[in-house]
Amino acid sequence: MDAQNKSRYVSRLTRQTLALALAGCRGSRLYELTDWRAKPAVPFGEKFRIIDFPLSNCVNSGIRRIGVLTQYKAHSLIRHLVQGWSYFHSELDEFVEILPASQRAGGESVADIATQHWQQYGRDYYTRHDYEAVASDAAESLMITLRDKIKTLTGSQLGNYQVETADDFSYIDPIDGSISQQQGIRVLLRDGSRIIYRLSGTGTEGATLRVYIEGHEACATQQAKDPQSALAELISLASELAKIEHFIGRNSPDVVT
Repeated sequence: MDAQNKSRYVSRLTRQTLALALAGCRGSRLYELTDWRAKPAVPFGEKFRIIDFPLSNCVNSGIRRIGVLTQYKAHSLIRHLVQGWSYFHSELDEFVEILPASQRAGGESVADIATQHWQQYGRDYYTRHDYEAVASDAAESLMITLRDKIKTLTGSQLGNYQVETADDFSYIDPIDGSISQQQGIRVLLRDGSRIIYRLSGTGTEGATLRVYIEGHEACATQQAKDPQSALAELISLASELAKIEHFIGRNSPDVVT
Protein backbone atom coordinates (compact mmCIF):
# COMPACT_ATOMS: atom_id res chain seq x y z
CA MET A 1 0.00 0.00 0.00
CA ASP A 2 1.55 3.33 -1.00
CA ALA A 3 1.72 6.30 1.41
CA GLN A 4 -1.15 8.19 -0.23
CA ASN A 5 -3.45 5.18 -0.13
CA LYS A 6 -2.41 4.19 3.41
CA SER A 7 -3.16 7.65 4.83
CA ARG A 8 -6.83 7.35 3.82
CA TYR A 9 -7.49 4.45 6.20
CA VAL A 10 -7.38 3.99 9.95
CA SER A 11 -5.95 0.47 9.59
CA ARG A 12 -5.61 -2.41 7.16
CA LEU A 13 -8.79 -3.83 8.70
CA THR A 14 -10.90 -0.78 7.83
CA ARG A 15 -9.40 -0.70 4.33
CA GLN A 16 -10.74 -4.21 3.75
CA THR A 17 -14.12 -3.63 5.41
CA LEU A 18 -17.36 -3.36 3.46
CA ALA A 19 -20.13 -1.47 5.29
CA LEU A 20 -23.81 -2.00 4.45
CA ALA A 21 -26.30 0.75 5.35
CA LEU A 22 -29.89 -0.48 5.61
CA ALA A 23 -31.81 2.43 4.09
CA GLY A 24 -35.06 0.87 2.95
CA CYS A 25 -37.45 1.71 5.78
CA ARG A 26 -40.35 4.15 5.65
CA GLY A 27 -40.14 5.29 9.26
CA SER A 28 -43.89 5.52 9.86
CA ARG A 29 -43.41 7.32 13.20
CA LEU A 30 -42.33 10.38 11.22
CA TYR A 31 -45.83 10.54 9.71
CA GLU A 32 -46.07 13.02 6.79
CA LEU A 33 -42.29 13.40 6.54
CA THR A 34 -42.06 9.93 4.99
CA ASP A 35 -45.18 9.93 2.82
CA TRP A 36 -43.06 10.50 -0.29
CA ARG A 37 -39.56 9.45 0.72
CA ALA A 38 -37.74 6.82 2.79
CA LYS A 39 -36.74 7.78 6.33
CA PRO A 40 -33.00 7.92 5.46
CA ALA A 41 -33.82 10.60 2.86
CA VAL A 42 -35.59 12.95 5.29
CA PRO A 43 -33.80 16.35 5.13
CA PHE A 44 -32.26 18.23 8.05
CA GLY A 45 -30.04 21.30 8.24
CA GLU A 46 -31.06 22.46 4.75
CA LYS A 47 -28.88 20.25 2.51
CA PHE A 48 -28.26 17.12 4.60
CA ARG A 49 -30.24 13.88 4.95
CA ILE A 50 -30.48 11.28 7.74
CA ILE A 51 -28.41 8.85 5.64
CA ASP A 52 -25.47 11.25 6.01
CA PHE A 53 -25.03 10.24 9.67
CA PRO A 54 -24.05 6.58 9.07
CA LEU A 55 -22.15 7.41 5.88
CA SER A 56 -20.13 10.07 7.68
CA ASN A 57 -19.45 7.65 10.55
CA CYS A 58 -18.08 5.12 8.06
CA VAL A 59 -15.82 7.62 6.30
CA ASN A 60 -14.47 9.05 9.56
CA SER A 61 -13.76 5.50 10.74
CA GLY A 62 -11.68 4.84 7.63
CA ILE A 63 -14.30 2.72 5.86
CA ARG A 64 -14.64 3.79 2.24
CA ARG A 65 -16.37 0.77 0.69
CA ILE A 66 -20.07 1.28 1.44
CA GLY A 67 -23.25 -0.27 0.07
CA VAL A 68 -26.62 1.45 0.64
CA LEU A 69 -29.59 -0.94 0.53
CA THR A 70 -32.72 0.85 -0.68
CA GLN A 71 -36.37 -0.18 -0.94
CA TYR A 72 -39.24 2.17 0.05
CA LYS A 73 -39.71 5.25 -2.22
CA ALA A 74 -35.99 5.55 -2.85
CA HIS A 75 -35.89 8.19 -5.62
CA SER A 76 -35.10 11.13 -3.30
CA LEU A 77 -32.48 9.07 -1.47
CA ILE A 78 -30.79 7.89 -4.67
CA ARG A 79 -30.66 11.43 -6.03
CA HIS A 80 -29.00 12.65 -2.81
CA LEU A 81 -26.43 9.84 -2.89
CA VAL A 82 -25.57 10.49 -6.53
CA GLN A 83 -25.27 14.26 -6.04
CA GLY A 84 -23.65 14.30 -2.60
CA TRP A 85 -21.57 11.13 -2.29
CA SER A 86 -19.96 10.72 -5.69
CA TYR A 87 -16.48 11.96 -4.76
CA PHE A 88 -14.96 8.55 -3.92
CA HIS A 89 -12.02 7.27 -5.98
CA SER A 90 -12.82 4.03 -7.76
CA GLU A 91 -9.15 3.57 -8.64
CA LEU A 92 -8.52 3.17 -4.90
CA ASP A 93 -11.38 0.65 -4.64
CA GLU A 94 -13.60 3.00 -2.64
CA PHE A 95 -17.25 3.68 -3.32
CA VAL A 96 -20.78 4.35 -2.13
CA GLU A 97 -22.85 1.89 -4.14
CA ILE A 98 -26.65 1.83 -4.29
CA LEU A 99 -28.08 -1.68 -3.83
CA PRO A 100 -31.78 -1.68 -4.75
CA ALA A 101 -34.21 -4.35 -3.56
CA SER A 102 -34.50 -7.39 -5.84
CA GLN A 103 -36.03 -10.85 -5.85
CA ARG A 104 -34.20 -14.04 -6.66
CA ALA A 105 -35.37 -16.15 -9.56
CA GLY A 106 -37.19 -19.19 -8.26
CA GLY A 107 -38.81 -17.30 -5.39
CA GLU A 108 -36.63 -18.62 -2.56
CA SER A 109 -37.78 -17.40 0.84
CA VAL A 110 -35.49 -15.81 3.42
CA ALA A 111 -35.96 -18.92 5.58
CA ASP A 112 -34.81 -21.15 2.70
CA ILE A 113 -31.72 -19.03 2.10
CA ALA A 114 -30.87 -18.97 5.81
CA THR A 115 -31.27 -22.74 6.11
CA GLN A 116 -28.97 -23.34 3.14
CA HIS A 117 -26.39 -21.00 4.67
CA TRP A 118 -26.55 -22.78 8.04
CA GLN A 119 -26.16 -26.20 6.44
CA GLN A 120 -23.01 -25.06 4.67
CA TYR A 121 -21.38 -22.91 7.34
CA GLY A 122 -23.20 -23.75 10.60
CA ARG A 123 -25.56 -21.61 12.64
CA ASP A 124 -24.59 -19.09 15.31
CA TYR A 125 -27.10 -18.93 18.16
CA TYR A 126 -27.21 -15.74 20.19
CA THR A 127 -29.12 -14.41 23.18
CA ARG A 128 -28.86 -11.55 25.67
CA HIS A 129 -30.23 -11.72 29.21
CA ASP A 130 -30.84 -8.41 30.99
CA TYR A 131 -31.24 -8.12 34.76
CA GLU A 132 -32.64 -4.65 35.31
CA ALA A 133 -32.75 -2.33 38.33
CA VAL A 134 -30.06 -4.28 40.18
CA ALA A 135 -28.72 -2.67 43.34
CA SER A 136 -25.46 -1.01 42.33
CA ASP A 137 -23.44 -2.48 45.20
CA ALA A 138 -24.67 -6.01 44.40
CA ALA A 139 -23.85 -5.57 40.71
CA GLU A 140 -20.36 -4.26 41.51
CA SER A 141 -19.73 -7.15 43.92
CA LEU A 142 -20.68 -9.63 41.20
CA MET A 143 -18.26 -8.05 38.70
CA ILE A 144 -15.42 -7.77 41.24
CA THR A 145 -15.80 -11.47 42.08
CA LEU A 146 -15.81 -12.36 38.38
CA ARG A 147 -12.68 -10.30 37.71
CA ASP A 148 -10.89 -12.23 40.44
CA LYS A 149 -12.18 -15.57 39.12
CA ILE A 150 -11.05 -15.07 35.50
CA LYS A 151 -7.41 -14.90 36.60
CA THR A 152 -7.37 -18.70 36.89
CA LEU A 153 -10.15 -19.56 34.44
CA THR A 154 -8.07 -20.10 31.28
CA GLY A 155 -7.74 -23.82 30.49
CA SER A 156 -10.39 -24.89 32.99
CA GLN A 157 -13.48 -26.93 32.25
CA LEU A 158 -17.02 -25.48 32.37
CA GLY A 159 -19.49 -28.32 31.94
CA ASN A 160 -18.82 -29.73 28.46
CA TYR A 161 -16.82 -26.66 27.45
CA GLN A 162 -13.16 -25.79 27.89
CA VAL A 163 -12.13 -22.18 28.49
CA GLU A 164 -9.76 -20.87 25.82
CA THR A 165 -9.20 -17.53 27.57
CA ALA A 166 -10.94 -15.07 29.89
CA ASP A 167 -10.30 -11.36 30.35
CA ASP A 168 -11.70 -7.97 31.30
CA PHE A 169 -11.42 -6.33 27.92
CA SER A 170 -10.41 -2.78 27.12
CA TYR A 171 -11.26 -0.74 24.04
CA ILE A 172 -8.56 1.26 22.27
CA ASP A 173 -9.94 4.04 20.10
CA PRO A 174 -8.34 3.67 16.64
CA ILE A 175 -8.49 7.43 16.04
CA ASP A 176 -7.05 9.07 19.15
CA GLY A 177 -5.58 6.04 20.93
CA SER A 178 -7.58 6.61 24.11
CA ILE A 179 -8.24 3.50 26.23
CA SER A 180 -11.54 2.61 27.89
CA GLN A 181 -10.93 -0.05 30.52
CA GLN A 182 -13.22 -2.60 32.19
CA GLN A 183 -15.66 -2.73 29.28
CA GLY A 184 -16.90 -6.19 30.16
CA ILE A 185 -15.75 -9.64 31.22
CA ARG A 186 -15.28 -12.13 28.40
CA VAL A 187 -15.17 -15.90 28.75
CA LEU A 188 -14.11 -17.36 25.39
CA LEU A 189 -14.53 -21.11 24.97
CA ARG A 190 -12.45 -23.42 22.81
CA ASP A 191 -15.29 -24.33 20.42
CA GLY A 192 -15.92 -20.65 19.62
CA SER A 193 -18.77 -20.13 22.08
CA ARG A 194 -18.55 -17.17 24.42
CA ILE A 195 -20.12 -15.52 27.45
CA ILE A 196 -19.80 -11.79 28.13
CA TYR A 197 -20.89 -9.85 31.23
CA ARG A 198 -21.40 -6.08 31.18
CA LEU A 199 -22.86 -3.49 33.51
CA SER A 200 -24.92 -0.73 31.95
CA GLY A 201 -25.57 2.45 33.87
CA THR A 202 -26.10 3.12 37.54
CA GLY A 203 -29.22 5.28 37.35
CA THR A 204 -31.78 6.05 40.01
CA GLU A 205 -33.09 2.49 39.80
CA GLY A 206 -29.68 0.85 39.94
CA ALA A 207 -27.62 -0.94 37.33
CA THR A 208 -28.46 -3.33 34.51
CA LEU A 209 -26.46 -6.53 34.21
CA ARG A 210 -26.31 -7.73 30.62
CA VAL A 211 -25.18 -11.27 29.85
CA TYR A 212 -24.38 -12.04 26.21
CA ILE A 213 -24.27 -15.72 25.24
CA GLU A 214 -23.27 -17.08 21.85
CA GLY A 215 -22.71 -20.59 20.53
CA HIS A 216 -22.04 -22.22 17.16
CA GLU A 217 -23.93 -25.29 15.90
CA ALA A 218 -22.44 -27.20 12.95
CA CYS A 219 -24.85 -30.15 12.99
CA ALA A 220 -27.68 -29.56 10.48
CA THR A 221 -30.22 -31.51 12.56
CA GLN A 222 -29.71 -29.13 15.50
CA GLN A 223 -30.03 -25.83 13.62
CA ALA A 224 -33.80 -25.29 13.86
CA LYS A 225 -33.99 -24.92 17.64
CA ASP A 226 -35.14 -21.90 19.59
CA PRO A 227 -32.02 -20.03 20.78
CA GLN A 228 -32.98 -20.43 24.45
CA SER A 229 -33.15 -24.20 23.97
CA ALA A 230 -30.01 -24.43 21.85
CA LEU A 231 -28.02 -22.35 24.36
CA ALA A 232 -29.56 -23.88 27.50
CA GLU A 233 -26.30 -25.33 28.84
CA LEU A 234 -24.35 -22.13 28.20
CA ILE A 235 -27.12 -20.04 29.81
CA SER A 236 -26.95 -22.24 32.92
CA LEU A 237 -23.14 -22.07 33.01
CA ALA A 238 -23.21 -18.27 32.66
CA SER A 239 -25.53 -17.95 35.64
CA GLU A 240 -23.53 -20.39 37.77
CA LEU A 241 -20.15 -18.87 36.92
CA ALA A 242 -21.23 -15.36 37.94
CA LYS A 243 -23.39 -16.59 40.85
CA ILE A 244 -26.15 -14.31 39.61
CA GLU A 245 -28.84 -15.62 41.96
CA HIS A 246 -26.47 -15.33 44.94
CA PHE A 247 -25.55 -11.70 44.26
CA ILE A 248 -28.78 -10.21 42.93
CA GLY A 249 -31.39 -12.65 44.27
CA ARG A 250 -32.97 -13.57 40.92
CA ASN A 251 -33.08 -16.86 39.02
CA SER A 252 -34.30 -15.41 35.71
CA PRO A 253 -33.68 -12.25 33.66
CA ASP A 254 -36.14 -9.40 33.22
CA VAL A 255 -35.58 -9.19 29.47
CA VAL A 256 -34.51 -11.89 27.03
CA THR A 257 -33.38 -10.90 23.55
